[in-house]
Amino acid sequence: MTTQLLHFRIGEDTGRLLARIAQEKITCEFNPIKAVKVISDSLPGCPDDLVLSIIKGDHVIEVVTEDDHEMFNVCPRNPEIHQAWPVLDIIDWYNRKFDQIGDDGQSIYHALESLTTHVIREKTLDITIPYEIIM
Repeated sequence: MTTQLLHFRIGEDTGRLLARIAQEKITCEFNPIKAVKVISDSLPGCPDDLVLSIIKGDHVIEVVTEDDHEMFNVCPRNPEIHQAWPVLDIIDWYNRKFDQIGDDGQSIYHALESLTTHVIREKTLDITIPYEIIM
């Protein structure tokens, strides 16, 4: 087997994308270990405290072009120039999830209430279950 050298360019949004993917590992998959792995695998040797700071949004990953080469530069967030970089606001995320769970619960409650009313009024409940589901 032969190996060959591959050159490719990274886009200027790569740092933002990495941070967003890491944050989604927490907010969508509920897996902080995978979130840390996204950053630490992309930035080998990056200290754990800096990885966590990137995930939280306190630090950002910038793509810097120098001598026709791109490289990552991790720096503290500057609100004036880093508005496009994601910030993980866990309290806001929790509040949104809490509201969503409440809304889903209300929907389930109303559906069960409607079903109960139907059963009381009709004195019967017919449910068809496909044979494939049983087997």
